[in-house]
Amino acid sequence: MIIKKSFMPFLAIFSITGIYIGTSYEKITSYILFLLLLLFYLYINIKENKYSIKYKIAVTSFLVLFFIFFYIYSSVYFSAIDNNNIHNDKKSIRIIGYVKNLNEINEKELKFTINCTDGFNYNVVLSDTNDNSSINTGDIYIIEGKLYKPQKATNKGQFDYQKYCYSKNVTATIYSDYENITNIGKKTILYKIGILRNKAVKRASMNLSKQEKNISVALITGGSEHIDNEIDLLFRKSGLSHLLSISGTHFSILILPMALLSILLVRRKYMNFIIFTCLILILLVFTGMKIGAIRSAICFICIAVCKTFFYDAKKSSVISIALVLILVINPLSIYNTGFILSFGSVVSILLFSKKVTNCILKLTKYCSSLLEKILLSKYVMLKGISMRINNKKHKTVLKYLFSGLSLIISVQPAILILSYKLFHVIYPYSLISNIIIFPIIPVLVLSIWLSILSPQIFNPVFSVCLKIIMKVAEWVANFSYSQIYLKDISTISIILIVASLVIYKMKFKNNIVTKNLLVSFFLILSVICFIPNICTKMIFFDVGQGDSALFCSGKGTNILIDTGKYIDPSCIAYYTGQRLDIVIITHPDNDHCGGLFEILDNLNVKKVILPKSNHIKNLTFIEDLKVNYKNIEVVQVEENDIIKT
Repeated sequence: MIIKKSFMPFLAIFSITGIYIGTSYEKITSYILFLLLLLFYLYINIKENKYSIKYKIAVTSFLVLFFIFFYIYSSVYFSAIDNNNIHNDKKSIRIIGYVKNLNEINEKELKFTINCTDGFNYNVVLSDTNDNSSINTGDIYIIEGKLYKPQKATNKGQFDYQKYCYSKNVTATIYSDYENITNIGKKTILYKIGILRNKAVKRASMNLSKQEKNISVALITGGSEHIDNEIDLLFRKSGLSHLLSISGTHFSILILPMALLSILLVRRKYMNFIIFTCLILILLVFTGMKIGAIRSAICFICIAVCKTFFYDAKKSSVISIALVLILVINPLSIYNTGFILSFGSVVSILLFSKKVTNCILKLTKYCSSLLEKILLSKYVMLKGISMRINNKKHKTVLKYLFSGLSLIISVQPAILILSYKLFHVIYPYSLISNIIIFPIIPVLVLSIWLSILSPQIFNPVFSVCLKIIMKVAEWVANFSYSQIYLKDISTISIILIVASLVIYKMKFKNNIVTKNLLVSFFLILSVICFIPNICTKMIFFDVGQGDSALFCSGKGTNILIDTGKYIDPSCIAYYTGQRLDIVIITHPDNDHCGGLFEILDNLNVKKVILPKSNHIKNLTFIEDLKVNYKNIEVVQVEENDIIKT
């Protein structure tokens, strides 16, 4: 039975591993992961006695073939998108395509994605745009501008923008202006969907403030183009950034009422299934085909198929089917942050939700029995209230409340781990903020969607819910260490530690020594792989024009020399974690100190050292540091001074 139950999850894992090996730059890590997976699956096969050897060989061969297929498919796909227009990099180009979606709108520029006739997507950035409203989804344009291919991450810990673009089938960015684009027509269906979406958003946000309107756009269309950086940072620090996009949670909140409505209106199962599927697909197209929404849609359709045709729908199998289907459409989706967070969260729920629910129920029983001993035995009035709470209706409400609470808690391990591996940062208070607002989220989502029908009634409800969420976000974001950068632990070390834990959990009949030896071997290997992290080293960052170097001593002292025009704090945190002892600025030109304020805002810097000079630029720079960062020591040095740590 283990082989049968684990087949679909292993199919998904082998598919991801094949893609990772085919497209990753870390080949050694990839091959170690594949080898361990294969050994683990072979061990499961050996332990299972129910099926014949031929059946086991056939299943294992099928998984390996799937791995090979995705390895070849992803390699070809990556090469095609990477080599597309490579000869036109940093050159003028002319393309024809239709507007797929608007990405960002501000006073200086407009960003949108265009689907070109060559089958690939292009990000287009228009500068000096005075009439942004004239560009709509579905418009067909001839665009002339300068093409730039996305560059791969050149520093460790840096967000890989190239693979992120490729995960969205975006092959390049074109910079142009309003004078160099020509509207030559419309893609009728997309244009009508776009116009309908705009009308719906306009009606839903009729009585809202500018800030509320911007957030309502994100909740209806999944587009965060109107949300300013301050709100985005606030929601990230409080662990509520998932609210600013169409996630699986939003989609589920919208689909469940639709499912109930479909069941009430139509009694026939097959007709009900058709209506339900059509409603899901319409909603999916309307919300912009986001990864989380696609995953939810496929899962709901799979469950509906199984229930309609009397199949047993296992959650792990349904999730695996959704994952494989998305990877068939675009194998590079594994580098999309939405894809990673969406499926990672679902896996975390599958692993922990039952245990969390049991813990909550045990805690509730313990608290109720404690209250009964302390209070209810003394006060008759409180006992009557307790009896009312314990009736069936209230118990049902509590059951749904606890299940929602368990989902919020069980998803947190995945969010913490994935945030760390993707951005080397964690938001430790996200659990607190999510627990506080989780009863409000369904009301928030449903109220803005119902505002399309009646803005006068539901806009005030949405405003109140959003104000509560904003207050919670501000409160949590102002906690100390609401955002913590962490030092990198190599992927190989993590894989080996997980492998040792899996082996420790396995049952070895009469082979305890072998089991202990294997666990010890994997743990020692993980420690060996971690040793380079604690050695003294000097790292030179690629910051374009300018310089930046980091010295890390074996004793734990971290010194940064210059920051370049800009450097992502995660690149430094990759080696140092949250702490940076000294930042030395050789001179206050932008290409040497432009990234300093970003680093001071995000990392714990003890001291900033600058040259002693009476130049107005140097004096102004020092004054800015002393005024804005009073807790950081600012030191000026001159010739022959010695810096001690």
